[in-house]
Amino acid sequence: MRSKTYFAAGNPAAVEGSSSNNITGQKRRTIRSPVDGVITARMLAAGEFVYEQSPILEIAEINPLFVETFLPIDLYQHVRGKETATVVPAAPVSGRFEAKISVVDQVFDAASGTFGVRLLLDNPDGALPAGVPCRVYFD
Repeated sequence: MRSKTYFAAGNPAAVEGSSSNNITGQKRRTIRSPVDGVITARMLAAGEFVYEQSPILEIAEINPLFVETFLPIDLYQHVRGKETATVVPAAPVSGRFEAKISVVDQVFDAASGTFGVRLLLDNPDGALPAGVPCRVYFD
């Protein structure tokens, strides 16, 4: 399972504020992420200068999770007509989860005889961690 990663960039107007906007001191120093997620890296520390294109944080979005798998070419027609699959994460995570098939690669890897499939696994409460190996069943 994988997460989508975003970089939060600073906006000098948001950080410095503007006297014409009558923004309080706390709000002037607040930068909000456009996504919910987990901070995976800090690019700047408190007190460092921020300009418009400065990445400040790296945020991993964990809802939905991406599940990527590679299948033998023989299964292409079987998977192409499906809409969902069952994902079973490895220990220490337990359970069976329904995931929606979002991408079935149109290009095969001739060297390995495989093609890729990407599934979207809803994780609204963030209970499933990203990066866990899993098995995928296409019924």
